[in-house]
Amino acid sequence: MTRLRALAACAFAVLTLTSCADTLEERFDAPPDSTKPYMYWYWLNNNVSAKGITADLEAMRRAGIGEAFIGHVISDGIPEGTVPILSPSWWQLVEFAVREGDRIGVRVGMFNCPGWSQSGGPWMTPEQSMRYLVSAETRVAGGTAFDGEPARHAKAIQEVAVIAYPVPAQDSALARPAHVVCEPEIDGLAAHLTCAGVAPPVKLPTKPFTLDLFFDAPVPLQTLTLDFGDSPVRLSGTLATVEDGIVTPLRDIAVYRTNLSTAMGPLVTAPFDFSVTPVTVRHLRLTVSRLEGAPVLHGLRCSGAARIDFATEKQLGRMYPEPVPPVDAFLWPRQPEPAPGTAVEVAHIVDLSARVAKDGTLAWQAPAGRDWIIARIGMASTGVMCGPTPPQARGLECDKMSREAVAAHFDGMIGEFMRRIPEDARRGFQHITLDSYEVGPQNWTDGMRDIFRHAYGYDPTPWLACLSGRIVASREQTDRFLWDWRRLVADLVARNYVGGLKAAANRHGLRTWLENYGHWGFPGESLQYGGASDDIGGEYWLWSSLGDIECRLATSCAHTYGKRVVSAEAFTSGKNFVQTPANMKTRGDWCMTQGINHFVLHVYTHQPYEAQPGLVPWFGADFNRNSTWFAEYGKGWTDYLRRCCALLQTGTHAADVAYFFGEDTPRMNGSQSPALPAGYDYDYINAEVLLTRAVCKKGRLTLPGGQSYRVLVLPPSETMTPRLLARIETFVRQGLLLVGAPPQRSPSLAGYPACDSEVKAAAARLWGDAPCAPQLRSVRNGRVFYGHTLEQVFATLDLRPDVAYAPRELLWTHRTTQDMDLYFVSNQTEKPLECAPEFRVTGRIPEIWNAQTGVRCASALFEAGPHATRVPLRLEPAGSRFIVFRQPLGKRPSVHVMLRDGETVASCDAVTHASSAASDSGSFVMAASVKPAKTILLPPQAARGVQNREQNFIVFPAHGNTWGDGHSGAGFSVGRNGIAAFEHWHQNIAPVLVWAAPALIDRTVHVALVYVKGQPSLYVDGHLVQRGVASGQIPHPSSNEAAEFAGTCEGLTLNAGTMTDAEIAAAAQRARDATASVRSSLAWPPVTYANSGALTLNVQASGSYLAHLSDGTTRNWTVGREPSRLNLERGTWAVTFRHPDRAAQTCRWAALMDWREADDPLVRYFSGTAVYETRFSWQGASPDAHVMLDLGEVRQIAAVALNGQDLGVLWKKPFCLDITAALRAGDNTLTVCVANTWFNRFIGDEQLPDDTGANEKGILETWPEWVLRGTRRPESGRVTLVNRKQVKKETPLHASGLLGPVTLFESLTIQ
Repeated sequence: MTRLRALAACAFAVLTLTSCADTLEERFDAPPDSTKPYMYWYWLNNNVSAKGITADLEAMRRAGIGEAFIGHVISDGIPEGTVPILSPSWWQLVEFAVREGDRIGVRVGMFNCPGWSQSGGPWMTPEQSMRYLVSAETRVAGGTAFDGEPARHAKAIQEVAVIAYPVPAQDSALARPAHVVCEPEIDGLAAHLTCAGVAPPVKLPTKPFTLDLFFDAPVPLQTLTLDFGDSPVRLSGTLATVEDGIVTPLRDIAVYRTNLSTAMGPLVTAPFDFSVTPVTVRHLRLTVSRLEGAPVLHGLRCSGAARIDFATEKQLGRMYPEPVPPVDAFLWPRQPEPAPGTAVEVAHIVDLSARVAKDGTLAWQAPAGRDWIIARIGMASTGVMCGPTPPQARGLECDKMSREAVAAHFDGMIGEFMRRIPEDARRGFQHITLDSYEVGPQNWTDGMRDIFRHAYGYDPTPWLACLSGRIVASREQTDRFLWDWRRLVADLVARNYVGGLKAAANRHGLRTWLENYGHWGFPGESLQYGGASDDIGGEYWLWSSLGDIECRLATSCAHTYGKRVVSAEAFTSGKNFVQTPANMKTRGDWCMTQGINHFVLHVYTHQPYEAQPGLVPWFGADFNRNSTWFAEYGKGWTDYLRRCCALLQTGTHAADVAYFFGEDTPRMNGSQSPALPAGYDYDYINAEVLLTRAVCKKGRLTLPGGQSYRVLVLPPSETMTPRLLARIETFVRQGLLLVGAPPQRSPSLAGYPACDSEVKAAAARLWGDAPCAPQLRSVRNGRVFYGHTLEQVFATLDLRPDVAYAPRELLWTHRTTQDMDLYFVSNQTEKPLECAPEFRVTGRIPEIWNAQTGVRCASALFEAGPHATRVPLRLEPAGSRFIVFRQPLGKRPSVHVMLRDGETVASCDAVTHASSAASDSGSFVMAASVKPAKTILLPPQAARGVQNREQNFIVFPAHGNTWGDGHSGAGFSVGRNGIAAFEHWHQNIAPVLVWAAPALIDRTVHVALVYVKGQPSLYVDGHLVQRGVASGQIPHPSSNEAAEFAGTCEGLTLNAGTMTDAEIAAAAQRARDATASVRSSLAWPPVTYANSGALTLNVQASGSYLAHLSDGTTRNWTVGREPSRLNLERGTWAVTFRHPDRAAQTCRWAALMDWREADDPLVRYFSGTAVYETRFSWQGASPDAHVMLDLGEVRQIAAVALNGQDLGVLWKKPFCLDITAALRAGDNTLTVCVANTWFNRFIGDEQLPDDTGANEKGILETWPEWVLRGTRRPESGRVTLVNRKQVKKETPLHASGLLGPVTLFESLTIQ
């Protein structure tokens, strides 16, 4: 007998085929504490109070936060507080915070030093600080006696060694040109280069030029030196000789030093040496094709001396100037060998260290025959200090290669905390925090000589002659020594810095939480660096590409080092008061598809005073108690994060490919070459894991805990150490599949030259004789692929995609246990997504779990194939689901096609999506449906320049350095008067496309910015209206959506590839249809399995339904009556505005409206919570029906109660929930609390006289007395007080309130 009852989507068709509760269900319904988000809790500029601490922690508890990391930070534009960091009163407040956290139920951790980076303080001495080698030279004539003190470098604080060596040939062979020609002419340059004395520096224009240097006679040339002093510069060009009109290129020239901060290295201002093959020249030409920055030339020297290419960089004296160095940032082309006699002869280097007296004097007889150089080598402090933090807490950074220095630092900060705070008061104190590494390099430490000798088997002392830039023995051997040196630095930073802090913390029962990468001057190897910590995390910014690499580094580290939980410093932003759970969701889901399974929210700014919204730095999302939504409604959002993390902390990450990270250092990022095809996943893996943790089991590279990979991919590299290659050979012989090219030699000087023979022999056993064409070679149980794409490799293995037929908008990750496969899928667009992906699982039923609602069910709409299971999905905008495969399918039939009244409404057929041309460089589409609320400046269309003033960005163009040199980020701005597209790269935000609208845009229009091979075109409502100009850069779609867009924006998509005119027109039509669409006739999934295993139909409309089943049979259902519906948009709404500075105000509205449209300024400019209440009568046809409430549009977040029963928080579309349990037959009272952001109140306050005392830039330099005293604010009408002005008087208001339509409807099910 058919039984009819109501169903909200699939909530009530939960499959329960086991007799007892499943652990996975328990974790999902009541996520464990390990899923609670942590917070960065910044105490800014000495502003802290006990009252504020208690209020903060209570707000965190209400929002579902598990732990808060105290950071002692300063930021520009914040008034100074009254509790100096490290003072007794400050320590008392730290103790109070830990005690309060324990009482309230929020654990409290602390950054390991003042500031966020890195590990230092006023307790560190120069001898315990980060240090680097410096050298001073004394020249001695051969055959003479030296008796005195060798020259000492001015910055040296400790002695390391004194060595002597013969002066190489041509060491002082500098050649000054007799004549110089520059085209175009640059003032003062010719005089500077031909001057015999000291010439003043020359400011260079940032434009291309050609410089010809003419010498009176042929001169030897091995090195060109460019000295730009301390000016920022980026230069590209070529160096060539000219003879009889024939130009012979010598080499490319590249200088990139636009960041001169101390984190860029202690030798950041050193000159740049460029070596060439030894040559004799009379006419030398330098062609500069690119020159940027503010370059000032201090010197250009042509020398016959042999010097090391990039000598400063190779000894970690100068680092890459961007936060995310490219993979090859510290890989340099092999330079030519020097002319005979021009290198330092290693056999003639004399170690004089033992002869130096205590007073620093030396008595030594220089051998006859040649002049000698005495090099006195010492250590100097890099001078880098911790920060950003108040001056009294700043101090030198501790030595990152010395456990003793690290222990001293720990004792100075955390140890002081332990001594001051009784053990019983710190039960809730569990973590010390290490943020992203941002303090630059060091290259030496105490005892380094012995450590080096133990690591590599040879003494580094003679090779320190290369500190001067000279080549020792040969170019090959010098580069190998420098490789060993850099590699040892990375090893010691991981072992002694991270490992040392971990050991110190563990001794006190604490754990380290570390971000395993560095943005400025990171000298380590990120996977190894993170592997040495207890807990690790990545990070990502909300509206930026920063984090795209960092999260994958963190998850790869966690997966390969056996860390079950991996966090992310999450939702960092450079915009204030615009973040909501809805606009953070896709980026949060993205990070989970990268493997993140825990969140550390950035940032909770401690609020010591009652002023609202109070303190705000320039960075971070506004997670604090003065947020309009976080404390009161944030738990609805954090519950979603916790459910997701509960499942993503289950099992192990499923990945087919391990990309080897390489052995070169510094190394932040890994290579993916050959590229990974769509449908597969990967991790990076490093040498330490391969050598110490990995084994080969059943043909898979397997790690402790069960993580495994089918294929190991080597990066493009000619080098590998013999030990590692031997290990990989063992894996291959045991059955592993290896992809890549054979290494040719060892990178190390250890065991040279025999080490190269070992590498070549092992390579020959694996690859055979030097392959020059694609090959597949069997080596015992394994196989080695050379010259193959991964598509070809997978085809050979019959390794099908883990997820196939997934559109590019659908991101995913896969976790697995012995008896379960769990996929998380995310719609990364703001439009509905329909797709039918295939999951590489067979014989199991797909369960669909919705972490936003907590609902889970077993879908019966799927197609079980021999290799995969196809599961049709319909995801709402920014929607996500878990697809869980656990229960055996057995003989149950599944549904392949569903028809309603003869028309197909659901099918397992693959959904066809627009083809992607991602490989077509510079081709992509950015589109959205928009209604702008302001006009913009329409500059002339141009391929260069900075013209982004007075815009209204939908997407702000990211800087092109995200993708590398020669690239740009694209974005677009929409105003009522027109549309402009911009590209952003070094010193350019160019208006490459500008369209003036023929009439004001006063309605919603579909805008598509279409790039084809770098050329932009604009389509409005499907019609081409403007073609732009090509910038000459390679453009990319930016992902940093501008949340402050004035107006409404829906369905923003950023897609690789291009579209035809017909496809663009169809997309515009779909956007119009979506705006006018009605509710689907089906819930999703439309057919589920009931507890008994019977098929259950879930519908929201009447009709005759027919299902075609996998066993060839059909199943019919008939829904005779239309499910009940009730529209509540019109009626009597009592709306009470909870003003923070006055009594609540109740309005009575006959229809819902946007607050900004109200006549009353108290409503129009309101920010905070308004309580909506209405009464309605429900007369549903089915007494046991489940009824859904759909609020329609909400700006921004809503908490719903019905008849006094709390039903939860709705924080994104669809604003819909089941109200059946609280619904009564007859009269009902609906209460909806709606919160917006602070923006409208900021704008309202700008209409009033300013009583804040802010300066002309809108910065609050001191706190008003009423804030410090906690008294009532003087009457001015203003509500807000914030330390930096957020808006202008004319800034458009943001949509706010319950906008509707509000609807009740039944969702029915039939068994």
